[in-house]
Amino acid sequence: MIKPVKSMDLKKLLLLILIPLLSGCGTAISIKQTVNGNAWYPVNMRPSQISLNGNTFFTKEINDNEFIEVYFDDELLVDAAYYYNQLLASYGWTPVGGGKIVASQYSTLPSQSTLHISIKRGVAIYLYPDEGYDVFGIREVKSIH
Repeated sequence: MIKPVKSMDLKKLLLLILIPLLSGCGTAISIKQTVNGNAWYPVNMRPSQISLNGNTFFTKEINDNEFIEVYFDDELLVDAAYYYNQLLASYGWTPVGGGKIVASQYSTLPSQSTLHISIKRGVAIYLYPDEGYDVFGIREVKSIH
């Protein structure tokens, strides 16, 4: 004989199922996770917010009174493709030459119109909304200028 489920037992069962599902969805990465890890911290930005004149155009606090600043550094242009390939690899893509990339069915592309920051690498990459990218330097500062 099957016993009827009490409403209280049903609520507990639903909570046991829903809490892990909800806590696992939309896992956000913090900027601090990029200090030692290979993750990239995404910041949605308009192209008009990007500056190529060497001035700081983005600042983010990483600790109490510790900040990072993102700025254009033309010396990074030599290694731009290297860092771009690292960004793609962190999303599961592999460059195969000729501008082509391949990935598994579970890979996603990094978001366009987004500044991807990696403190560990000391760079940020902005993916433009149409096509192309630029690579930027990161410096850690103790206070905002």
